Amino acid sequence: MNNLKGQFRKAVQDVEGPYLVAVSGGVDSMALLNFMMDDRREIVVAHFDHRLRPESGKDAGFVRGFCLANGVRCEIGIAGAMSGNVENAARMQRYKFLLETAEKYGCNTILTAHHLDDQAETIFLNICRGTGLNGLKGIAKRKPLGSKIIYRPLLDFRKEDLKAYLNNIKVEWIEDPTNVDGNARAKIRHKIFPLIQELLDRDPMKPLARLSENVAEISNNLNIIDEMAEAFIHKDEHWVKILDGWKHLPETVKIRAAAMAIRHVRKENQDPNKAEIERLIEWIESGTPSGAIRSVEVFFDTYATYICSDTII
Repeated sequence: MNNLKGQFRKAVQDVEGPYLVAVSGGVDSMALLNFMMDDRREIVVAHFDHRLRPESGKDAGFVRGFCLANGVRCEIGIAGAMSGNVENAARMQRYKFLLETAEKYGCNTILTAHHLDDQAETIFLNICRGTGLNGLKGIAKRKPLGSKIIYRPLLDFRKEDLKAYLNNIKVEWIEDPTNVDGNARAKIRHKIFPLIQELLDRDPMKPLARLSENVAEISNNLNIIDEMAEAFIHKDEHWVKILDGWKHLPETVKIRAAAMAIRHVRKENQDPNKAEIERLIEWIESGTPSGAIRSVEVFFDTYATYICSDTII
């Protein structure tokens, strides 16, 4: 257990407090809360009742009771009316509640209890859904939320180790029934991953989580390439101008710049396909467009090349 505590202290040593700790009452968040209490950090607990299960009110009572017994300040939020995608709406309300609570108590960092198992399941799901590079990054360890930072210190911790930690210190938790049956994550956790381990004689979770770290590093390098690409295109509201020096750019930078230009004139976040990017680069460099790119037109004058939506030509 001392190894786990030392690993946790290292994970939070450079994270600025005070801290708002998001606690559902499950094993992961109860482990996070007890790590923080053991480390004598300045904390406030936030529990959000999504109202997606009949017994969710009991979860709030459990968290409130634990905090009261241990002298920890606790704030409870309750989901309001929701429509459309109910789970997504509840998630949005939860993050709004966390931000407002962090601001209320002057907390700089919001801690959530996502762990290595969550990371592996997320990446596996994203791969099966046909994700791009961003989906392979999985759950970010650190991300902004308004003026605050969300930080996930348990992403290197296995769920089984968190359970062992709580059992060792004799702390109870709530078992969410959706973790046992019913949803896609539960089936991946209890059926697919054990089958993969049986077939390959290797636990798939750590390699999947490591993949996210490798992809995040690649993504950071791509951000540098994107900065180079941005320097050679000028965006206006409806069009993009290709700036001098295009022909001397590395091919990788041209590809990223062409993709940016197409996204901009289409007003879309989705990346264009490879054929569209290659065609636009060919148009720019030949000066004679041929074929078609959905919603995109190119025109030339003596000094520059312009890319715009076909709706404004």
